[in-house]
Amino acid sequence: MTDQHADRIRGAARIFQDAYEALVAALEGMDDTSAARLAPDGGWSPAQVAWHVAESNRLTAATLSGALPGARRADGFVEDPALFSRIPERAETLIPALNPPAGVTRDDALTKLRWSAAPTLKAIETLTPDRAANYTVKLPFGVLNLYQLAEFAAEHVGRHQKQLERCLETV
Repeated sequence: MTDQHADRIRGAARIFQDAYEALVAALEGMDDTSAARLAPDGGWSPAQVAWHVAESNRLTAATLSGALPGARRADGFVEDPALFSRIPERAETLIPALNPPAGVTRDDALTKLRWSAAPTLKAIETLTPDRAANYTVKLPFGVLNLYQLAEFAAEHVGRHQKQLERCLETV
């Protein structure tokens, strides 16, 4: 394993872990009523957000590990350095399975979120250099390799962690 690969994987795993811990702490800091309150802008409740993140983690882990056959080999793929800048602040969830059910409780969301962390970290940490660089997935904002998908997993959790912080400010 090259130093560059190891550094990139360690970085993605560390950022994912930090964002995950902050998200869990934010949800734990809410009472059940606040966690179930829908966002004033019509968005999900904090519990629904956490449920969505957990389910996204599950699908990301399966894609990274190859358990879900969504990644395609693309030898010579060149990363787009501006890819993440094209992610909209608020995006529609295009995969129906990622939409949380109504009535998700804080405890249900925390359980699902806690369950999702270890497989996601393992999938990030066990990515091989070949798979990480030469397999791609298409997301609404562009095509990314599995290095970038691992980094997006961390970014995704972090984005939603900040969303929960904003919810706490309005409670």
